[in-house]
Amino acid sequence: MSGVQSWAQERLPDAPTPTLVGEQLAAYSSSLEFAPKPLAEGVHATDSKAKLREDQLNVEEHQRVLGIVPNFYTVYGSNIAPLTTKQKFRLAWKSELDPENLGLLALNAAMEKPSTKKHGGVVAQHYPNRLAIDWAQEMGGVMLGKVVLNWAFHEDPRFFYRDTPSKWSRIWYSVWSDVTTRNDKGHIEPAYSSFASEVVSHGSVNLFYRPEQRIPVGTIAREILMDRLSGIGDNLAQEFIFHKFTPKKHNIDLEASTK
Repeated sequence: MSGVQSWAQERLPDAPTPTLVGEQLAAYSSSLEFAPKPLAEGVHATDSKAKLREDQLNVEEHQRVLGIVPNFYTVYGSNIAPLTTKQKFRLAWKSELDPENLGLLALNAAMEKPSTKKHGGVVAQHYPNRLAIDWAQEMGGVMLGKVVLNWAFHEDPRFFYRDTPSKWSRIWYSVWSDVTTRNDKGHIEPAYSSFASEVVSHGSVNLFYRPEQRIPVGTIAREILMDRLSGIGDNLAQEFIFHKFTPKKHNIDLEASTK
């Protein structure tokens, strides 16, 4: 055996050192067309991602179904950067001040019958007061559900469009997305902020009623269930309908933009 070992040592070439292999791989990688390009001098990776996050949000803020109805809370594409707390507030504020949303609130207040239980007596008799209260309730719900609680639970308030080949997988995804969400790290988790917002928004109204006027717990549970079913309907519409009529949607990928 010792003779074979000595013969092998004399005849066989030395194995390349790890350093040489690393240099050869680096040279080969740099020659490939898709090799990542270095950032410009003075530009850091964090700056690049911050700019990308801002660019992606700007795209979302211009998404409208048929060019009219805002579709700000839908994400088209993959590798989307998470929103900062400031961006979550900005998106909610822009959504609530959008002319289309204000127009619907104005129409709803005009068609609404004065309700002592909702508006508190004399206040409900005047249209401007009904409109102001409706907008305040809408704004409060959005700020609580899409900003404050999303900040507290580190969750993303947006719907991530999937568009997989399978129709049934998209239906299941639409249902699943109503009870789950992405956190700021990109992981899927229960939609804690959404559920908490539903409970607070529906349950807190009893604080303003006398005991004999308070809404039963069963009624509140049914209202929450209806809201969840409505959310599933919205998700299905996003997956199968709205994307066809949202002309300004773009696919902005984090990986492609940072190469």
